[in-house]
Amino acid sequence: MDYYNYFLDFEKFIIDGDLKGAEDFALKTSKDLGLSDRLLKTINNINLSNYEKSIEEAIPEAIEVAKEFNAKAIYFDYDIDNDWDSYLFICSDYNSVEDGNEDWSTKWVASINTVSLFDYADIFLKEANQDFFEGNHDTAILLILIAKTNILFAKAALKYKDCGFKICIGYHDQDIATRIVE
Repeated sequence: MDYYNYFLDFEKFIIDGDLKGAEDFALKTSKDLGLSDRLLKTINNINLSNYEKSIEEAIPEAIEVAKEFNAKAIYFDYDIDNDWDSYLFICSDYNSVEDGNEDWSTKWVASINTVSLFDYADIFLKEANQDFFEGNHDTAILLILIAKTNILFAKAALKYKDCGFKICIGYHDQDIATRIVE
């Protein structure tokens, strides 16, 4: 079974701007894959206010920096394997998914550091053993953590849908960035 398909199915909701559908899908799928009520409660009880505030403050700053550099895109990257470290990259280039070239996301001219999410990284390490979409248990955990991260960022980013820049998100080394504002 290709557990990564659960992420791809979730991602479609984000791309369509259906954040409620994304949340419902991730929760139902994670529960179907065996996510325990105990662990779900632990995840839901993590205080995300500092992470959210950091992102909400960083996006307008990123837009201003993008204007200065005449950039085309803002890319939010979070590193699942390294304390959920999170950055906004100001990218000088951009390609649509149809172009089939994601190199644009590595051509950044500036970056803005947001706070890390140590609690998520700790859960991924201890509960999922840092396994990446390899079985029911780790997929359930990773899907809900990614969902909560992507939805939180998308809510903040969609406030700037008319900013003139593409806004995307991806976990570190994600093959194709998830488009939020295109």
